[in-house]
Amino acid sequence: SFKSDVAIDDVTISQGRCPTEHVCEEGQFTCANPFHDIFNEDADYGQEVGCVRQEFVCDGSDDCFDGSDEANCSDTVRCPSNQLYQACASSCNKTCSAGPEGASCSPVCVSRCACPSHLPFLHNGECIKYKDCPNALQGNVDSERERANKQITTGFRNLLSLFARWMTTTNGT
Repeated sequence: SFKSDVAIDDVTISQGRCPTEHVCEEGQFTCANPFHDIFNEDADYGQEVGCVRQEFVCDGSDDCFDGSDEANCSDTVRCPSNQLYQACASSCNKTCSAGPEGASCSPVCVSRCACPSHLPFLHNGECIKYKDCPNALQGNVDSERERANKQITTGFRNLLSLFARWMTTTNGT
């Protein structure tokens, strides 16, 4: 089967020739042969065909059909599990124990294996979303409990206030 994210109106033919230059958005790597990826059924990176997010360049895995995202990489780093090598990553990992904001890391740019942006939290060696952290549910339960307690306290105070006014009005007549 043929799969493509390119529509007829995406292609401009100039003087009877197909386009020869392909430019990706900022923060993306342009594959050496981007038009070849149009015919690659496995090429689905949630972005334009022939473009690879910068975090997937030199990560030890061919994301361009022609492998150009792994070419000219000095000593390709093999990262554990679902981490990716990033030339400019934060100096520490976000962890589940640090809460939804993650750890407060130094803004220093470090070349290292790190969790990708769509799975930013490192838990037991795996990159996950915060909602999958074991303490994420507990945090939601605690905040719901606090909100319910606050509503009960406010309601009780209002009831006492009404009772006091009623007592004042009843005793005064």
